[in-house]
Amino acid sequence: MIATASRYLDFYRATSALGFKSFIHYRGAFFLGMIGFLGEPVVYLVVWSQVAEAQGGSVGGLTIDQVVTYYIVWTLVRNLTSFRSPLSWQNRIAEGSLSDQLLRPIHPLHDDYAGDLGTKFVIVPLWVPIGVALGLVFRPSLDLSVPAVTGFAVAVVLAWILRGMMFSLVGLAAFRTTRVSGLMQVFLAIELLLSGRLVPLSFYPDALATAAEWLPWYRSFGFAIEVASLPMTGREILVGLGASVGWVVALIALYAVLWRRAVRHYSAVSG
Repeated sequence: MIATASRYLDFYRATSALGFKSFIHYRGAFFLGMIGFLGEPVVYLVVWSQVAEAQGGSVGGLTIDQVVTYYIVWTLVRNLTSFRSPLSWQNRIAEGSLSDQLLRPIHPLHDDYAGDLGTKFVIVPLWVPIGVALGLVFRPSLDLSVPAVTGFAVAVVLAWILRGMMFSLVGLAAFRTTRVSGLMQVFLAIELLLSGRLVPLSFYPDALATAAEWLPWYRSFGFAIEVASLPMTGREILVGLGASVGWVVALIALYAVLWRRAVRHYSAVSG
């Protein structure tokens, strides 16, 4: 068991280092991409801040400061939870590179996670000047208490793992069909509405917001933002983290079952 753990640790160290090195060569392009990517949250921020101001200083139960803070934290969480597109599975199957990965003693999914992990060490430094600039312009009110900072760090890690599992589950459809782009667009549309990406869930009717809070899309995005930007008790943070862990375990179990079926189909097709 110790030897197995050591092998995985070595694999993650080497593969994440490779991801870091390959990403840093294009850091200028990615930095410009991150700046261009700011259009979406800044539009949300400005629009909802104006709506809050027009309604006497709040909207959906959030003050203007909370709306501003929410969408600034949004930019960091969006970058930290990014993951390899489900289309990568489609490409690997079409190009035949998956066959080589299946011969390795480590599941291809670990290659995705390890490689993506290395990119985060480039993304965070690139985001810092952007975050500072947004902070100087919009003046957010961050909760820097120990429970909030610790809860945010754990929530972001779980959100990244969870979003990776969700993307990978969508990618498994490539074993049955030649294209997963349509399914991916459906997934992203649901994510946009139910994750807290478009608006905080408190903007929705209570019944819809309550239901969305227990779905994986919110746990893979909005919950981490709310830990850092909205007032939450220690108990609320722990309950939320517990729900995130539950979804991670559930999706890993689902993936394990579907993976075995998908690989058998892939073998039949390849043969």
